[in-house]
Amino acid sequence: MDSDGKVYLYWGQISSYGAELTEDLTKIKEDTLVSGLLTEKDHGFHEGSSMRKTGDTYYYIFADIHRGKQTALGYATSQSPLGPFKYQGVIIDNDGCDPETWNNHGSIECVDGQWYVFYHRSTKNSRYLRKMCAEPISVAPDRLIHEVRPTSIGMGAPYRIGEPLYGYQACRLSRNAWIDGDRLIVGSGKV
Repeated sequence: MDSDGKVYLYWGQISSYGAELTEDLTKIKEDTLVSGLLTEKDHGFHEGSSMRKTGDTYYYIFADIHRGKQTALGYATSQSPLGPFKYQGVIIDNDGCDPETWNNHGSIECVDGQWYVFYHRSTKNSRYLRKMCAEPISVAPDRLIHEVRPTSIGMGAPYRIGEPLYGYQACRLSRNAWIDGDRLIVGSGKV
């Protein structure tokens, strides 16, 4: 719902669509339908979109395929809820968090004055098992969001020296390592 009370619906895969809904929220207003709002070719749009607005800027968040697979959350901005939108870049990329990293879905939200990106990562060496993650971000004065890296702590305080780190908490694994439940597996051995 926009600040003027109008409600919009966004959907699509490879190409996104947007439209204003009728007052009873049961239909789209056909004359407001925009196809190709974002496309894979022009914006890296793959799927899983959501809209946020801060000030007079609309942020369209989506699974971004610019880096060869849909592991990133990218965004485009506009001064109108139905565009045109300009691609601005990647907010976060979960590539490398697990050997079976695949897609990424999520969005941004301001909580108690702090902006966060909420996203998911693969877990247990499976594309189909996922866990929710969050990282603090900032919206710069030029209204751009600079990319952040996934961390093992997300929204929490840094780990203390000697504090146990469970396998499911680890991020940015490399080589032949993956998470299996609460265990970190390295090669054929268990750590």
